[in-house]
Amino acid sequence: MKDMIATAIELVEKLNFNGTAAVSGGNIAAAKTGFKLQVKRRIDNPSRRKWVKNINNAIKAFDNIGLEKIVLSRKTVFKTAESINPFELLDALRRVNIRTFNFCFENGSRTAFLGCSPELLYSRKDGRLYSEAVAGTVVSGSTLREEKLFASKLLHSEKDGEEYQFVYDCIKKDLNSIGTDFKVESEKEILKLSYAQHIISRFDCNLKNGIDDGQIIGTLHPTPAVGGFPKKDIKQHIKRYERFSRGFYSGPVGWISTDSTEFVVGIRSGLVNNNILILYSGAGVVKKSIAEMEWEEIENKIKPFLGLMQF
Repeated sequence: MKDMIATAIELVEKLNFNGTAAVSGGNIAAAKTGFKLQVKRRIDNPSRRKWVKNINNAIKAFDNIGLEKIVLSRKTVFKTAESINPFELLDALRRVNIRTFNFCFENGSRTAFLGCSPELLYSRKDGRLYSEAVAGTVVSGSTLREEKLFASKLLHSEKDGEEYQFVYDCIKKDLNSIGTDFKVESEKEILKLSYAQHIISRFDCNLKNGIDDGQIIGTLHPTPAVGGFPKKDIKQHIKRYERFSRGFYSGPVGWISTDSTEFVVGIRSGLVNNNILILYSGAGVVKKSIAEMEWEEIENKIKPFLGLMQF
């Protein structure tokens, strides 16, 4: 037990994007019928105009700083008419999300970090390690025909394919550095969510002797899906454009035990404090990215939350 506690304490400094653990917990309260948030005000940081400028400037700087991909995010603050119960909000979100990892972490000071992430960072069971590469985004579509059309568009998109390949190659390389008997269990499939579709590949390998969860997280996080490529100095590059702290957003969220561990990537997420809801969403930027389209993408990524709001 002492060893587990020591390991947990050691991990704390590694688990938010900037270098704090969010652990799923608490009993989810029954959501009220027709759960809605009455929103009084919305503020985007950056604004749409500033976002477009940031994306274009980042693309122009790629060659000078040796970047091929950078993930930039937006922080959107909603002020509601009444205090928000985070577990009621999560329960309502679960009803409109499919194929997601749902989590809520409350720190005891009326602040909670919650979300419905589609992305597994890794899971560990009996010495076997499992991970995923998730990247590229299109909307889900309102009909089956549209869904298939958008999925085909995603798989054949040069921009999304490039974005995905950076994630795929990096995670494959990182897993091979800490594991043996590497396998690709599924490759370049479509991950269908209620509001979006992504490209996904699934991997597994045997964990090398002596590798603990701290080393696994340190190796994998942040992946190019939330940071960029190459990974070296990516946080410093991001800070040039993001004028806020990501906090728990895009950091690992999960649990640890002796025999098994599971961490997801803390995206499609928000921070609740009384009557304030802060939502975070990001987009992978490569040379072929179009700034206005990236704005539409990050707006679609918070669609499950927006569907629970009245303005």
